[in-house]
Amino acid sequence: MNFKPFNICFLSLLLASMTVSCLRKKNIPPDFSCETSVLTVGNLIKDTIYYGWNTNMTPDTLLPGAICVFNGGAVAMEHDFKGGTKSETSYVTMITSTKGSWFIKMDKCAKRCNFEYDIQNPN
Repeated sequence: MNFKPFNICFLSLLLASMTVSCLRKKNIPPDFSCETSVLTVGNLIKDTIYYGWNTNMTPDTLLPGAICVFNGGAVAMEHDFKGGTKSETSYVTMITSTKGSWFIKMDKCAKRCNFEYDIQNPN
């Protein structure tokens, strides 16, 4: 086989660009879309917590060691070829409790929070 310098240079550039392209795709987060997002909040403190979703009232009870689940709306995220956000569908839910209130941005299909760690910085 007889390769000319131009062919060798062309093949080298092609191989290098393919390698860079593959490496760049590795760091791009996956796109996702789900009809229902799920927020799970746990009570990891030793007190009973009275709470409510998206209200200033606290009609529900969360015993120590228990969890509560909030099923929210649709969320989605699409990324461009560089890994930046191309489009996003998210929303903010509020949980009010006897220990504080938090606004939680739902930007994933499933998210977890708990009162043991988050209690220190209520919004």
